[in-house]
Amino acid sequence: LGLLVAGLFRGVATAVGGLTRATTGGAKDLDPAHRRDGVGLLLLAAALVAAGGAWWHAGSTGDAVAGLLEGLAGKGALLLPPVLALGAFRVLRHPETAA
Repeated sequence: LGLLVAGLFRGVATAVGGLTRATTGGAKDLDPAHRRDGVGLLLLAAALVAAGGAWWHAGSTGDAVAGLLEGLAGKGALLLPPVLALGAFRVLRHPETAA
């Protein structure tokens, strides 16, 4: 089951990274060993979870995420989703410079 989840995550990460590079024109000829699609997808997922909690309080899980983020960052939690989304875009667009 773990291998299936890892393979699915890798496939989705590759698709999202390829789509981002295709639409923005960045890093098309990058060696596959230097791609950071998984990191970008993880940042994008974190941005969506943070937005669901900090902005929309989506259900009981959203309330728990909101409580955690507000406890850690206070009102700065409202800025976390766009920061994470920009980080995801940066990693997917320019993976060769992402550490």
